[in-house]
Amino acid sequence: MRKSLLFLYIAAFAILVIIAWSVIDFDLWKGASEENANSVVELRSPTVLSADPVVGYERAPVTIIVFSDFACPYCASMTETLGAVITSHPEDIRVVWKDLIVPEHSEARNAAEAARCAKEQGAFWQYHEQLFANQLALTDATYQRIAQELDLDIEQFTICRGEHRYRTDVLVNYELRETFGIESTPHLFINGDPYEGYYTVTELEEILTQYL
Repeated sequence: MRKSLLFLYIAAFAILVIIAWSVIDFDLWKGASEENANSVVELRSPTVLSADPVVGYERAPVTIIVFSDFACPYCASMTETLGAVITSHPEDIRVVWKDLIVPEHSEARNAAEAARCAKEQGAFWQYHEQLFANQLALTDATYQRIAQELDLDIEQFTICRGEHRYRTDVLVNYELRETFGIESTPHLFINGDPYEGYYTVTELEEILTQYL
């Protein structure tokens, strides 16, 4: 009889231990899942990196991050829109450029690398403007001509391009497009909120009223 009671006590204790461990294990799993979910949410809003070209007032209350491609026609139009709103709100808006190379655009990567080499000499935005102005003629000759017209150090520029010095910076965002939920260019993030596609000046000004 005593052996039977002892066996029952041991069995009951074992069951209690299993139940307690299951509860603890579930809480740990739940906490890890919530932490992972929060990490994913945070990653969906891109951050401004030191390598990113930036134009506008440094302490502006509105930051527009634009994922763009130099061979994309809608991106060229979006650039004009962004230029207009910066002019209208010089102390309220800053724009951050992030390359998002579309594989079908054969010259987009070379154009982006050339712009980064111009950035090395403090002329990214001027070079960026000329690339869009010459979008139908993106060639090595065009890249060199623009550099000469902007009075860049041609030797430094040519070496930079030849070394593909900024290829990693140019290509990195393509690998992250799913994380950020980007399906096409141009794609904007205004203070972290996503806006896909091209917007006219009037349309973007209306959106910006939410942030200014």
